[in-house]
Amino acid sequence: MKKNYLVFFLVKLGFSKLTPLKKVKKAKSVVGKMTGNSNFATPEPALVDVDKAADDVQDAEDSLDGTKIKFEERDNKVIVLNNKMKQLQSYVDTTSNGDKTIILSSGMDYRNPASKSVVAGPVEGLTIEPTKVEGEAFLKWKPLAKSGIKKVSVSYDLIHWELKGETGKSKILLKGLTSGTIVHVRVACVNAAGSGNWSDIASCKVL
Repeated sequence: MKKNYLVFFLVKLGFSKLTPLKKVKKAKSVVGKMTGNSNFATPEPALVDVDKAADDVQDAEDSLDGTKIKFEERDNKVIVLNNKMKQLQSYVDTTSNGDKTIILSSGMDYRNPASKSVVAGPVEGLTIEPTKVEGEAFLKWKPLAKSGIKKVSVSYDLIHWELKGETGKSKILLKGLTSGTIVHVRVACVNAAGSGNWSDIASCKVL
């Protein structure tokens, strides 16, 4: 098998250590940069949802009155915003294909790959089986050393693909799939050198 060597910039969000209000400011900035940006046609999650999560944090911060319950409410809103921004970071990571200019146009930063000659994947032995729960399917593949995070992409027509999940393991349970349809999945590794090639496609019909 021919090895593919990648020069690939990764998205650096720089979000985890920010205060709640700075997270609101950062999220609003990213939403503004990505709105109408032709590099990002179908953001996931939707930018309006990210913007609402930021507004919710702002409202919760403004409502603080020194009581424990208000701080807990604020912290829960921050968790939601953190998750939305992490998902958006993954979307930019996938959509930019490691292009530094495209990453910067999202309002996010980039970091250099640790190496110019580290192969990321490909994932092999991908299988998918429906569970007994509607809209769920279980994926697994052969373990791969030093493969970093595995991102899972889903399609219903083999044309349009969306990022559906990430895991550091060699398996994942997908939820929220369209019931009664045939779903197609593929997996790629993302490590310090960037994103590897997509795996072969696996398909099944979900309940």
